[in-house]
Amino acid sequence: MTASLPRDKLSRTTDARSGPAGYVLDNMEGAVDQARFLAATDMPLAIIGARGTGKLYLAKLYHQASGAAPDALRLMDCRECRGRDESWRRLLEAMLAAPGQTLVLKSPQLLHPEVQKRLARLIATRRLPAQDGGDYLPPLRFAALFPASLTALVEAGELQARLASVFAGHPIHVPPLRARPQAILRWAGKILQQESARRGSRLQGYTPEAEQAMRRHQWHGNLSELRQRVARAMERRPEADWLSAADLQLYEGGRSAAPATLWTLQTAADVLAPSAWEELQIALAELLQAIVAGDCDDLPLGQWLRDELLLASLARYAGVASQAARLVQTSPRNVQRWYPAARQRDVEREACVEWSETRRLIQDWVRGLGLEGESPLLRLESLLLSRLEACSDRLPMARRVGLLGVSRPTYQKRLREYEMRESLR
Repeated sequence: MTASLPRDKLSRTTDARSGPAGYVLDNMEGAVDQARFLAATDMPLAIIGARGTGKLYLAKLYHQASGAAPDALRLMDCRECRGRDESWRRLLEAMLAAPGQTLVLKSPQLLHPEVQKRLARLIATRRLPAQDGGDYLPPLRFAALFPASLTALVEAGELQARLASVFAGHPIHVPPLRARPQAILRWAGKILQQESARRGSRLQGYTPEAEQAMRRHQWHGNLSELRQRVARAMERRPEADWLSAADLQLYEGGRSAAPATLWTLQTAADVLAPSAWEELQIALAELLQAIVAGDCDDLPLGQWLRDELLLASLARYAGVASQAARLVQTSPRNVQRWYPAARQRDVEREACVEWSETRRLIQDWVRGLGLEGESPLLRLESLLLSRLEACSDRLPMARRVGLLGVSRPTYQKRLREYEMRESLR
C-alpha cells in the first residue's frame, strides 16, 4: 500500500552562489536580509510565519550565510514527538549529533511543557542538566520555526514563557505570500518546473487568465497551497500543455478566489493569519450552508472527512500505515482495512467541485498536526456534529444522520458524547 507525499518545497542541498536548491528571487519583504545579517551571531533565532510561507527556506539561508558546512543543518520536527521522555531523548540526540551544526526546531510549541522548560534552560546556559552529564554543549546554533508570534503562542498556552524568552532576541517575521505579489508567479513557475520534472510532464506553463487569478488569490495556505493546487491540477490533466484558472480551481467570484470571511493582518510586531483548522471550520460551515440552501446535493460528509484524514495521514508518512495510525490514534490494521474503500471513494470526492477546498484544507491541517492531544478523527467528527446541530432548525434529523454517515441511534450516541466533552472543557 502506498500513498504519495507532497514534494518538499526545497531540497536539503545548497549552492553558495544562488542559495538553497529551489531558490526563487524573493526577498520576503526584507526577511532574507535579516536572516543573513543575524547569521553572523550565535543568537537563538525565531522565524515566525503562517504555514507555508517559507520558514524552512529562510532557516537554510541563515545556515548557509553562517559559513557552516551544508550538511551541518539538522531539522528536528517537533510534530513527531510524543510524551516528555521521548521528546527530551530526541532533543539530546539531535544536539549532540555533530558539533558546529545548526539545529532547526520545527513547531517547538508542540513539545511537552516540561521539555520546553528544560530546553529553555539548556539553550540559555549551553550546559546539559546534571542528570544528563552536566557537560557544556558543543558549538551549536539554534533556530526555531513558529506559526505565530511568540506572544500569541504564550497567551494561547501553547508555548512556555521561558522558551519564548530565549528566542525573543531578534525574531524574523516572514510575510504571507500575498504580501509578496512580485514573487507569486516566480514561485508558481518554480513549482511547475519541479512537479513537471518529477512527473515527466510536457507542461509549458500557465494561461494568462491563470496568472491573473494567481495574482488575485489570497493564498492563505501560502506556498503549501500553491504547490497543492499545481500538483492536483497536474494529476487531473496529465496531458495538458497549459494550466488554466479552472485547472487550479481558482474561480472568480467564489470563495477560493476571494474568501471575504478570512483575513490577515501584518504589522511590524506580529503576523495574524487563519490556521488550517480555522479555515477548515469555515469551509465546512459554508458547504453545509450550500446544502441547506439547496445549492449542493447532500453529501456523505462524515465518511468523506474520515477518508480524507486517512489519505492525508498516509501521504504525510509516504504510505507507512504504522506511522499514519499513530497520528490518527488507531491501529495499523484499521488503516490497512479502511484504505481500499477510502481510495475507491476518492473518485467521487474528486468529481465534487464543492468538496475541493475542504479536501485541500484537511491535507494542510494534517501536515501540521502534532502527535499529542485529542484524536484527529474525534476532532473532525465533533466539528461536523457541531455544524449539523447548528443547522438543526433547517435540517431534519434524517438528513443530519445521513450527512454524518451513521445510523440514527449512533448519531444520538455521538451527539451525547460530544455534548459531554464540551461540558467538561
